[in-house]
Amino acid sequence: MSGEGLDPKQLAVGQRIYYRDARAKRDDSFYEYMVTKIGRAWVTFGLTGDGHIQGRISLETGCAYHGRGDYRFDGTFWESPEHWKTWTKRQKWWLEFREQIYRTHHHPQHLTEERIGHIAALLGIELKVKEDA
Repeated sequence: MSGEGLDPKQLAVGQRIYYRDARAKRDDSFYEYMVTKIGRAWVTFGLTGDGHIQGRISLETGCAYHGRGDYRFDGTFWESPEHWKTWTKRQKWWLEFREQIYRTHHHPQHLTEERIGHIAALLGIELKVKEDA
């Protein structure tokens, strides 16, 4: 998965999961489902309170499919609407940070090589700077 949504390998039978359509415009636009079965390859889920199977999630890829067909859900499953809100807020901050870095063509004078290296380490980036002899 892409670092968003839930990890299907961490689900449990009876757990509620929340689906957000990629085209949703409102912040409260979620569908609530319940995990009904966990197999070797698939997690199946149905509408809350209804045992009818609505779809399945691949344990290998994390992709979700409707009912019996291979029609994929065009969105993401979340542990809760609050988890989505937290992820969205963090994503907005990250995109703004990244945009500001992109617009900066020269390093800020107060940043030393060590501080830049520390920032890169916090972000999990390995810098490969060749020092002049």
